[in-house]
Amino acid sequence: AVVEGHSKFAYGISGRKHGSYRLEPNTNVTYNISIKKVVSSNNDAASSFESPEFLVARAQSKKMIGNDCYQNEWPDPGRSKALRLYGAASDGMIALLAKEEEESPSNDDDDNNNNNTTNTTTTQEARMIMLDALNNIAAVHLKANAFGLAKEAATMVLTHDPNNTKALYRAARAAMLDPAGTYEESDAALKAAEEVAPNDAQVKKLRNELTRRKKEYKQREKAMYSRMSKAMQTEKKAQGTTTTTESSSTPNLGAEEEGPKQDNDEATQNGNEAATAGPNDVVTPLVRKPRRRVEKAIPTKSIFERIQPYLIPLTTTIVLGTLSLIMFLDQIEKAQQQMMMNKEEEEL
Repeated sequence: AVVEGHSKFAYGISGRKHGSYRLEPNTNVTYNISIKKVVSSNNDAASSFESPEFLVARAQSKKMIGNDCYQNEWPDPGRSKALRLYGAASDGMIALLAKEEEESPSNDDDDNNNNNTTNTTTTQEARMIMLDALNNIAAVHLKANAFGLAKEAATMVLTHDPNNTKALYRAARAAMLDPAGTYEESDAALKAAEEVAPNDAQVKKLRNELTRRKKEYKQREKAMYSRMSKAMQTEKKAQGTTTTTESSSTPNLGAEEEGPKQDNDEATQNGNEAATAGPNDVVTPLVRKPRRRVEKAIPTKSIFERIQPYLIPLTTTIVLGTLSLIMFLDQIEKAQQQMMMNKEEEEL
């Protein structure tokens, strides 16, 4: 059958790309539909909608379509469509595995042995699809920088397969990039991945990146404490200089008043001598001693007061330079993340 689809019912304004081919936005699409298999609606039939084989095939189809959306329709609507398809595939397989575990036969006759062989094969396929779909959910969240959700998806894989290398790697990477995470959490997941796959190239690369980040963090922490210590020492020195200057600049009021008081006493004494002197006595004329001048100490500015006008421009320059450096490092980190995501896309 041939179905003509309007652009708004196809890929709309976003268009579509697939490898080197790209469908332009607002393009009508023609679908060629062919029948590959007929499935019975009778639940008792081996190829019914409820049979394990059909459920596994449908989950596999959803996973493949999710991979296509992840690779060719990112970010929108590829992200939401991929998450929905991966979620449907994993949920269907989890339910199927739980159902088969409950209905596992206990008899050992030949018919049951044949059924067990078939069920074992189906169970292995269902388990593989479930793990792949959950791992792909973690990859989608990692690419979207939703690191907390990525850790949850990877943890869910590890509950079913504790030695899953992809889940350990993605859990470690999400913990390393998550602002709310810790390097210890990332290191624990990475050590587990190294035990399972010690020669894995991505695991080795992530270990080198984690070591570099931890080293840079320690250097930033050391520099921050050093700046804080220097600022506190400068402030203490400035306070001590201010106190010393104030104490040395206090005027000596008693020394200033000593001159006039002594002059008045001498004048009184000379006056008394003149009043009691006889006609033949010689009165020594009053000679004033020169007044001693006491100059007030002019307070000098402290070091802190001298450099205070330059502190604000200097601080502004340091802050702007730090922000520029952080933005530059952030761009480098995003480029590295994009390279890692491209490699993960090739593995899906």
